[in-house]
Amino acid sequence: MDGKQALPPCHLLTILDVDVDSEKQESILNMHVIMRSTDVPVGLPFNIASYAYLMEMIAKDFGFVAGVLSIDMTNCHIYEDQLELVDIQLEREVGTLPKFTMPDGIRFDDPSTLTRENVDRMLEALEGYEPQAFIKYPVAV
Repeated sequence: MDGKQALPPCHLLTILDVDVDSEKQESILNMHVIMRSTDVPVGLPFNIASYAYLMEMIAKDFGFVAGVLSIDMTNCHIYEDQLELVDIQLEREVGTLPKFTMPDGIRFDDPSTLTRENVDRMLEALEGYEPQAFIKYPVAV
């Protein structure tokens, strides 16, 4: 491919916005993401979890409370070879969303804090996560 990427980047823009809740006297970090394209059954769930994690991490570093994550997507697609698997996923019962609170001592701007021990601490901080059976979707590039 002569050093060229296969596709242009799907993630175009991330906007961070801080609101102040004067009643609770806390600053709330909201994140707005704009995406050019997304493979709905494969990429979107990972993107949502990743951006929520990033927002929580940044909020904690600056003493904010993580607020609303919103994502605008332009080209949302499900490939033909994913349709039967999407039907299986849509038949599932929706569970309760897990809760995550970033443990102390892990900073988004300090890679030395991303140790195996701290990854384990982050997994332990995930409360109420009940994954369903894995669906192996084909991935298109």
